Formats: sequence, structure tokens, C-alpha cells
Amino acid sequence: MGVLSVAARGNNIGDAPYFPACNYGDYILSVGAFNHLKELSDFSGYGYGIDILAPGGTTDGRDENDIYSTYYRSGNQYAYDRGTSMAAPHVTGMVGLLDRYNYLRSLGSNFYQIITRTATDMYEIGYDDLSGYGRLNARAALDFISPPNRLNTCSVSSAGNYLVDPDPPAQPWEFKGTRELPDNRAYLAKQYEVRNTVDYMGCSCDPPVNDPVIGTPIVWGLDSFTNGWGPSNPNGGVRKCDVIFASENGAILRTYVYEVWEFTGYPEWWTYRGFFPNHWQDCVFGFTLLVDGTPLPPVNLAVSPSSTYHPLLTWDDSPTSDVIGYKVYRLVHGIDQNWLILLICRRKQINMKICNIQRRIVADSRFGLMSETIPSLPLINRLNRICLRLSS
Repeated sequence: MGVLSVAARGNNIGDAPYFPACNYGDYILSVGAFNHLKELSDFSGYGYGIDILAPGGTTDGRDENDIYSTYYRSGNQYAYDRGTSMAAPHVTGMVGLLDRYNYLRSLGSNFYQIITRTATDMYEIGYDDLSGYGRLNARAALDFISPPNRLNTCSVSSAGNYLVDPDPPAQPWEFKGTRELPDNRAYLAKQYEVRNTVDYMGCSCDPPVNDPVIGTPIVWGLDSFTNGWGPSNPNGGVRKCDVIFASENGAILRTYVYEVWEFTGYPEWWTYRGFFPNHWQDCVFGFTLLVDGTPLPPVNLAVSPSSTYHPLLTWDDSPTSDVIGYKVYRLVHGIDQNWLILLICRRKQINMKICNIQRRIVADSRFGLMSETIPSLPLINRLNRICLRLSS
């Protein structure tokens, strides 16, 4: 669980199902092909299960419009070729590139969500049956997870679980490929929809969420951290966590469990098997939270005379917990976009020799092993009056 498989959608099959590319869930990324005109390649499979398109060539007979790659039929050298098998390695390479980010947990749901959420729309806004979520966009995917954005991988304990319907009807259900329930048996099952309303700061997250979330975050379920199953019938016992609602305050998560009876014939006829994969009160949830990690600005910037006859700048710390220091800027030639950095410091006060300028203090935060300076709102004080006082 938690491993992403990249699968070619198939060639010259239209919208016919093609496995494993048509498997359901965030563990299979189904890849079709687009051509040099940024259109669906005329040979590419599409329809049910398609997730994304990547460069795959064309059938126009021109090598320069195909994909140059290693090729076993040409004496283990290189050749031009076309197909969804040419497209899928582009996506695999994108997964490898994302995996090099130090703070990105290497989990299939994260890769799937990042790649599909940043794809370039082709035929319709959002998902469509021809292109899935659109064309692979490596630049957008990297920007999506780069500072100031920050990814938090979170899990939620079973405390707070509740049922949407405490007594759903029992109905015929088919289970395939689960370790708990043998295949090719007759079952009756009650499907329970289990939910949990979470507070981000109350969850176990990596990195920890120590500050209130500002603005509406992007949240998706992390199936590999969830021990409930999906809602499908037949059901393959695949872990699934859906996000029903998300705001700056928290999210509502959903998974499913099943109360099962197996047909065993005379004399019991139906034998009670229990809850699968576990009791609803024992469900745990996983999710990924993508937030704007821009630190809040320092406040109460003030300027006053000092014993050294240089203006003294003071300010209060930024409320953001992961701020590691501050940068002091001066305005050059009174041009609003022309700020020159003067120094970097950890202190909340500094003596400045230059008068008659405007300054701002910028909080500097760090995400794991990566750091990024985020300009806060300019905090400006004119020093003319103080400079005149000092020079008199």
C-alpha cells in the first residue's frame, strides 16, 4: 500500500477498458498520449480510467514528431517510436523528480494528486474522458509544492469517528482480492460510512502544524494512512479516504467499513463474520494538507533615538512559530519596488546609521531543509523628524 504504479492506457483500443491502467484509485496513474500539436494522439486509448496525457508521438510517419528513446529492436540502441508506452515513462520521470523533494513524503496518493491537480486542461476544465485531467505539466507540479507552499502529511486517531447511518440495510456484496474475506463466496454486508471532523492543529502531522492555517488550504485523502475501505461493489479491499469538505479551520474525512455475513448453507445458512477491515470505532484517517507557508509579518515597528545617535529600530516577533530570523530592507530613491537588503538578524532591534529613509522588516521562515524568504507587508516609518532631532 502507498506505492504508485504508472500504467500505459493502451494503443488502438478507443475507450475500451484496458488493465491495469483502468484500475480504480490513487494507486494507478493511467497515462494516454498527446502529439506534437498538443492533441490526443490518434492511437491513444482514452475513456474509463484515463488520468493524464504525456508526450507519445503520432502516426504521421515523421520521426521528429515521435519520441526518441532506447529501443531493444534496434540492437539495444536508440530509435524513434510512438505509443502510450512512450508516454508513461515521462510520468514516471516526473514522479522521480517529485520524490527528490526533501519534505515530500514518498506516498502514492501524494504523487497522484500533485500530478493530476497541476495538469494543463485540454478539452474541458477539470476532468474529461479524452484527456483525463489534462497534459502533464512538470513546471506546474514543482511550483505546486515549492515554497511558500508547504505539504503536511497528517493522520487522525479514531477519537471523534461517527456514522452517517447507524443502521444501513444489508445487501448482497462481492469481495475480491481481500486478505480477510475469500473470493467467490456469497456475502451480505452492511456498508457503514464513517466520518471524522478534524482540526489541523490537533492532528499528528509531519511537519507539525503549529500555526493557524490562513486561507482555504488544499486537502486530499492519504489512502495509505487510512485503514477503511472504499465504497465499490465488487470491493477489492483497497484503502480509501475522501475529503468531503475543507476550510481553514479543519476538514471532514470519510471512509467505509462493512459488517459481513457469509452464506454457509444449512443449518445456519448465514454465518456472521464481523466488521471488515475493522470496527468503525477503530478507523484511522490520513490526509495531506497543502498550505501557504508565508510567515506572518513582524509587528509594531518603531523608530527612536539611541545612545549611539543612530536611529534604533525595534519590532515584535512574527506570530509564526517557524520564523528563524529577519531581514531589514531600505527603500532606494523612494521607488516603491526598489528595496535594498541591509542586513539579516535574529534580534528584535537594530541600530541603523542611515537617516531619512523608509525601512521594512521581513520575517524569514524555513520548511524542513529548505528555506525561502517571504516578503511580508511593508512596515514603514519615516525618520525625518528623528534625524533632524539627532542632528540639532
